[in-house]
Amino acid sequence: MTHITKKHLRTKTSREASVTLLPDRYKKEAERILKVLDLVALNLKLIEEEIKEALKKNQSYVQTIMSMPGIGIITSLAIMSYMGDCKRFSSAKQAAYYSGLVPRVGISGDTVRYGKNCISWLSCNSKG
Repeated sequence: MTHITKKHLRTKTSREASVTLLPDRYKKEAERILKVLDLVALNLKLIEEEIKEALKKNQSYVQTIMSMPGIGIITSLAIMSYMGDCKRFSSAKQAAYYSGLVPRVGISGDTVRYGKNCISWLSCNSKG
């Protein structure tokens, strides 16, 4: 059996070369998988272009978001999508409360809510 590692699968050319090393009984399925990978790669490029266009339209907003430590392009787009038009907030404090970055506990009877945590989760778990 041929040993194929992640290194062999990084580029389209190296993937195609790796398929030629496979025994005949695996080649057809590997070729089908390569076609699916090519389609996924194409879709990813299209999505990246859409993201870049959305970021260009809101460049100053995105730059402000990305000035926060650990926030990259994808996370800034997620924050921008969640927050919407920030002009509706009269202060940064209001925006922080809306996003859930400020801890808040709401108690009503037996129900305890800890506020929205989507943006908080994003900022803690993003890779940039």
